[in-house]
Amino acid sequence: MSLNYGNSSTGRVAVSKTAGCGFDPCFPCKQIEMDKITAYIKDSYYELMHKVEWPDRVSLMGSTVATIVGLLILTLLIFGMDGVVNQVVDFIYKIK
Repeated sequence: MSLNYGNSSTGRVAVSKTAGCGFDPCFPCKQIEMDKITAYIKDSYYELMHKVEWPDRVSLMGSTVATIVGLLILTLLIFGMDGVVNQVVDFIYKIK
């Protein structure tokens, strides 16, 4: 007994493009990708609003001051190293 559901009378070719998918679209990839993007945005928003612990004003100011002081120290250190290397190179060129 042979069922010809979704096939032509000869049984070789599908009558409908959706016969093999059970009335679902054969290419649902775009919808799946859009669902993934939407879920990612919703999850990101939820995490940003409910799970992130924001610092209070005092700790934020303390971190900012520490960062600025650290950058000033690093800037002075690099400036000093540049001056020393410049003096050494000038001394080497004067020897020749």
